[in-house]
Amino acid sequence: MGQRWKHHQRIIVICHLLIRMSLITGFLMTLHNHAATPVSCIEFHPTEPIAIWNGNQYIVVHSTQSNSSKDNIPVPMHRIRDVSFDPQGHWLAVAGGSPAEQGDLVIINWNNKEPELHLQFENEWVTTVGFSSDGKQLVMGSGDSNISVYRIQTEPFKLVQTHTFDGHAGSVMDTIFDRSGDWLISTGSDRSVKVWNVRENILHRTFAHHTGVVFAADLRPVATDQSTLPFYVATASADQTVRIWQPEIGRMVRIVRNHETDLFTVAYHPSGNWLASGGEDGTVRYIDAQTDNILQEKKAHDDWIYALAFSPDGTFMASGDWSGKVVFQRVNEKGTD
Repeated sequence: MGQRWKHHQRIIVICHLLIRMSLITGFLMTLHNHAATPVSCIEFHPTEPIAIWNGNQYIVVHSTQSNSSKDNIPVPMHRIRDVSFDPQGHWLAVAGGSPAEQGDLVIINWNNKEPELHLQFENEWVTTVGFSSDGKQLVMGSGDSNISVYRIQTEPFKLVQTHTFDGHAGSVMDTIFDRSGDWLISTGSDRSVKVWNVRENILHRTFAHHTGVVFAADLRPVATDQSTLPFYVATASADQTVRIWQPEIGRMVRIVRNHETDLFTVAYHPSGNWLASGGEDGTVRYIDAQTDNILQEKKAHDDWIYALAFSPDGTFMASGDWSGKVVFQRVNEKGTD
């Protein structure tokens, strides 16, 4: 009874501290992939209370409303590397394949959970995939340094390639559109962050400030009345830093240090007020979007964190690690009291 009471006291103290920090209100659950498949990607559905992540040749589907797993979605590829929903949640893009052998891009119809399109590519796998904010474009990057942009046609679903960008000296690690869809940001194993002008089909600039592989990037959300302002992007790197950029105007805004670990993932909270980073030490760090201050550190995993994602309403955060564990946390929507 004494040990149990001490345990309860500890939980109470932790809860009070978290509430005071106004960021995290508690771990909700921990889930494990079958066969301990490393979790390389997590995504929340845009309109449904659903979170998904990669399993062993399938997509895990989990209800955040009932805290229960739904039927997995089989995906015909050797390894899943990345996933992305279109903004309306009608389509799910799944990227992967076999490194140095074959790439796969599968588009799943979310209504029936069946593949609508399956593209295969020789020599190298597909490492990243994403939709534009209007759902009219899709971008994918690969292990052979190539980036492809497609125009999306529906009824029937079809991808029409419009652009090919080749400038990285190594694997493309992440790709994201800005809000307009006119700019594309890519990160690479060559330690660079590249800015592409999609409208003019050219490389706009290269940032070479990182000193390690740049694994991930995320676009900062903004209010509608700020949508015409220069956009911000955060990147996470093996150089143990998160860096904040204004890619369109060519400015590195700040460097977030004090991580003391290689970083593999970064994600903005939907409010845009703060962001989270994850990496080799299994700790999630919460960073003020306006400064370089780390607001809080939370040991969430005993293994490397490779994926972070927030629910669209900002109430949940999910993190996934190398061992196949996924942790859900409830978060404060505003980040502050």
